[in-house]
Amino acid sequence: MMKHPDIRMGEDAYAREREWHQGLPWTAAPAETAQSLWDIGSVIRLCGCAKGSTVLDLGCGPGWTSWFLRKCGYRVINVDISFQMLVMSRARDDQAPPAVPVAANGERLPFRANKFDAVVVYDALHHMPDVPAVIRECWRVLKPGGTITIGEPGLIHNLSPSARAIARRTGVLEKGFARIQLQWILLVAGFRAVRHHHRGEITGTRLLSFLSLIAGFMLEPLLPRRKLWLAASKPTATERPAP
Repeated sequence: MMKHPDIRMGEDAYAREREWHQGLPWTAAPAETAQSLWDIGSVIRLCGCAKGSTVLDLGCGPGWTSWFLRKCGYRVINVDISFQMLVMSRARDDQAPPAVPVAANGERLPFRANKFDAVVVYDALHHMPDVPAVIRECWRVLKPGGTITIGEPGLIHNLSPSARAIARRTGVLEKGFARIQLQWILLVAGFRAVRHHHRGEITGTRLLSFLSLIAGFMLEPLLPRRKLWLAASKPTATERPAP
């Protein structure tokens, strides 16, 4: 049976980067490992769900984010376009019952409406061609009152040497986002309470900490290695505007 071309692309990318994916979040560079662990902490904090909540990890890759979500007591469904990524995700899942792996395109999710308490999209949107379609699908499958958490690279990510090298090696789409771009896409899809979260690394005196926070907020979209963090909610029936 012929596979969808997007799924073939995902599997080709996996094959070329297999060893790196298998090691995540632990890498040869301790600073990169620390970054990944900080990021998953941000995901869990922004997700803000109670234990037992059903969470969709969209674009889960090798499943290390799902592993941490499961450790927090969430019921997790892993979605990725690559079968090989899902196999790896299942192999590292040492908890029972295991996360449920689903191979799917983020633009056409095979789930009923109002199924999930939360959707997590970490380091995945910038590989997807039609981001508004993906966000609309996230809105559809979320329960009213459910949350979406997004952690994606900034505006000039696709110009960074690392992103360009990955694109050359794997053929995977690499692009960046402006904060206002993602905020607008979320609002148009129907999300409300769209919040941007600045992750400042605060050190030194109180004055230096404040200046660091302001400088980071202003420069964040221009830093290719800096994540944009957004969270938003699907309105409940009482929160939706009258027609």
